[in-house]
Amino acid sequence: MVLKQQLQSLGLQVEVAASGSEALALWRASPFDLLITDCHMPEMDGYELTRAIRDIERLETRVPMPILAWTANVLHEEQQRCVAAGMDAVLTKPTDLLELREKLLYWLKRDSAMLVAQQLAGQDIVAAAINMQILSKVAKRAVTKVAMLREFEVHNRNDVANLLAALQAGNAAAVERSAKRIKAASAMVGAMELVALCDKIEAAVLQGDMGEARRVADTQLSATVQSLAACIAKFVDE
Repeated sequence: MVLKQQLQSLGLQVEVAASGSEALALWRASPFDLLITDCHMPEMDGYELTRAIRDIERLETRVPMPILAWTANVLHEEQQRCVAAGMDAVLTKPTDLLELREKLLYWLKRDSAMLVAQQLAGQDIVAAAINMQILSKVAKRAVTKVAMLREFEVHNRNDVANLLAALQAGNAAAVERSAKRIKAASAMVGAMELVALCDKIEAAVLQGDMGEARRVADTQLSATVQSLAACIAKFVDE
């Protein structure tokens, strides 16, 4: 019930199943963007459910749906078992709303991820987009912080546009340059979520996987930038 309420508070439509077999039937009847499954359920547990879905996806050449485990067991062995079953990530119980938000922004399709970011725009949680402790180290006065954030917002829009253009063109060197510029500026004002996202994009490019870099940008970058812009606007208006 709590998890359902958390997901709904983030603007998402939620279907709940009492067992793995019920969840499998729901999934076969209509498409879903993402599945969060308990590992231990009656009739069919989360591991069996995940393996069944992955088997069907392979057989019917479906695009794999992100599957997140939901468990109170934080042991490394449990996480390995989840990955071995075909799950993409693990959520721990009880799930912090910030942790849930980060996972959703990463794994949801672009439209759904943007919906989450928009839903958060008017909530206090959006303030997490800027680490004020970091910003305070380079700007003590409120008026200075406002000026810095405004300047950052202008240049960040241009840098993000350049990054997207470089990704589209498949220019690895330009992607690295743009990602480094965004990371340097973001780290200065405390936009650490954007720093982490650019790290992922840069790492994928360095590994020669431009497709993964584009996927990360397509599924997360717009939502992250939008959430950051909402946070800056909220701080500036105050």
